[in-house]
Amino acid sequence: MTVDSRTRGGHVMRWAALVPFTHAAFAAHKPNTMQSSFKNHSRGAHPSHHKTSKPATDGSDGSRTPLDERDAAIIAEHGSLVDHSGKSPKLNPPAIAAKFVAAYLIVFDPNTNGFRRYNEATGLWRALGRHEPAKPLAAFLKTLADEEKCPAILTMRTSGLLSAILNLACGMAAMGEVDHIVLHIHVSNGIVEFADGKPVLRKRVRADWATACCNFDYTPRAKAPRFLNELLGPALPDAADIDLLQRWFGAVLLGTNDAQRLLLLHGEGNTGKSTFVTIVEHLLGLDYFAELRTSHLGSRFETQCFQGKTLLAAKDVAPDTLLHKGAKNIKSLTGADLTESELKFGGKTRLRGCFNHAYPVA
Repeated sequence: MTVDSRTRGGHVMRWAALVPFTHAAFAAHKPNTMQSSFKNHSRGAHPSHHKTSKPATDGSDGSRTPLDERDAAIIAEHGSLVDHSGKSPKLNPPAIAAKFVAAYLIVFDPNTNGFRRYNEATGLWRALGRHEPAKPLAAFLKTLADEEKCPAILTMRTSGLLSAILNLACGMAAMGEVDHIVLHIHVSNGIVEFADGKPVLRKRVRADWATACCNFDYTPRAKAPRFLNELLGPALPDAADIDLLQRWFGAVLLGTNDAQRLLLLHGEGNTGKSTFVTIVEHLLGLDYFAELRTSHLGSRFETQCFQGKTLLAAKDVAPDTLLHKGAKNIKSLTGADLTESELKFGGKTRLRGCFNHAYPVA
């Protein structure tokens, strides 16, 4: 679809919009995202996980299993944390790993090949750095030494032991699966779900497995007149084009690309193309945005950074950006194809190509 050029103040303000896009593609879910839903917080924006689940009733809804029951289950399966039967105490790494992940609410995410820890205040599973779990594990062993009245444990806290326990934890604390998929958006004040086509706000719980959220509150009656009148209006004089762009924006927020299309914004400089993409990035959340470099798409680890993202974008790209050899991979990244992504230090993981794409081209 091509948008006619428009001259304003001597400057051509034209965007060629969606390639190729149809209104029908998003008829099933049409959240009026640009005119409504979010009130800005003072903090930076963070994105949402693209799945949700029913609140759990087994303690994963934010409640905690009583310590005595949890410890009894661990001992029954793995034995005591410390064996005092010999002349010197011996640690039981499997039991220690099981209790550590339960006490610190840590899970292993195979998609990122790293650990995540649950934050009760935000309801999010925050990604931990590669070596970050070692510090709380060492503190956990210090507490164990105090409880067991066994100072010798302190000298056992070598890097080899910590690594061995964390390796065991990878298999004991795999990230859970959602019960069902519902179109939704994670926002600062909860989750907006579209189960029956209408937005419903509910509290986020542990079983939602949310890894990040948009740092904006859902406010049903909020408006964005400047966005519509000062950015989109001058660039896209046809109301149908603005409506279509809003639907694409909604698909980005929902983390879906059912239309299997990409967005091209074509026009002269200083007409708002990159500004629009920047707004999308910050509303969606920077944690769910990744830069798409077509010249590197065929390289070994390039798709590693796409894990957990919903929007792939490039700003101010050259007109020949889609002519690079790696551009052929865009089809699999848009058409829901299942591919493999190679991780540094961690083998391979599967990657489903349901990404939204945006390309401002001069």
